[in-house]
Amino acid sequence: MRPITKIILNTKECEGRVTLEGGLPTEPQSRNGTRTGGRPAGGRTRPYCLVLFVIFFFLWVISCGGAPKKPPVPVTILNQQTVDEMKKEKGYWIEVQVPQRKLVLAKGDHIIKTFPVAVGMPSYPSPIGKKSISRVVWNPWWHPPKGSDWVEDPASVPPRDAKNPLGEIKMPLGKSYLIHGTRAVQSIGQWASHGCIRMLFEDLFGLVQLLMTEYSKTSAIEAMEKANKNPQTEFETRLNWDVPVVFNYDLVAIYDGYILIAPDLYKRQKNFTDFVAETIKPHLKKKQEPNLKKITELLRVFKNQTVMVPLHSLVNELDS
Repeated sequence: MRPITKIILNTKECEGRVTLEGGLPTEPQSRNGTRTGGRPAGGRTRPYCLVLFVIFFFLWVISCGGAPKKPPVPVTILNQQTVDEMKKEKGYWIEVQVPQRKLVLAKGDHIIKTFPVAVGMPSYPSPIGKKSISRVVWNPWWHPPKGSDWVEDPASVPPRDAKNPLGEIKMPLGKSYLIHGTRAVQSIGQWASHGCIRMLFEDLFGLVQLLMTEYSKTSAIEAMEKANKNPQTEFETRLNWDVPVVFNYDLVAIYDGYILIAPDLYKRQKNFTDFVAETIKPHLKKKQEPNLKKITELLRVFKNQTVMVPLHSLVNELDS
């Protein structure tokens, strides 16, 4: 917080001024600039207006119950079932939170790093379930998936070509699904891919660096330098650990009195309002129930967006 450099209070009771220069009070002065010695005409002691103002302010804050609680920044919450399964794993694991468009690197039940990603569009959804990473491919060729209706030209595209959508790095997940870089940086945080997970180069390299530091004798920096010296040559680095990757589709999370709701863009819930209400119920007290009207309105206003609101704002208090 920057220090107060100057405050001037003019009142009917104070003919002069009370000032703070550099954060320290100076003596009151009369209108002609001479010192008053702290006493106005008539012999009354001049009140220190600033002190009274500060006292009044703090009394007002206390009477209002203190400063209002600020809502938390939308948080990243790991899927508890996945956490319970991964506790037995000693190394890194990854959770792709499809509705939130996030990739989370974790170890045990601790979040190490969270990255924004692009996930599959509704017509080409990302897979839900378990995959794994066993290798990192540098300067990847792009081999369009055979039989895909969205592929215009089935010919393979060489590394770093303008038509190659994979960027400098890819990590295969199996069945043509990848975690890879992208030239379409504006797609990050969107449902924009044909099922793969897109990442910004800086984020993808950071993720690879963490994995290779743990599971490879070769450093990511050495591999990247090699890739840059030979930009048309594809090569790979094997990891000595299959890193688990879990794709989850959690639409609702409740944290510290707030509820986070992500859009159901894959339309996996027939009635999203009822689904949100059923998720809320276990967190309510007696004589409380979900407010279906407010939930419906919230989903309408924030359609296709992730929203976080106080849980009580979606609750009805029942009469005794």
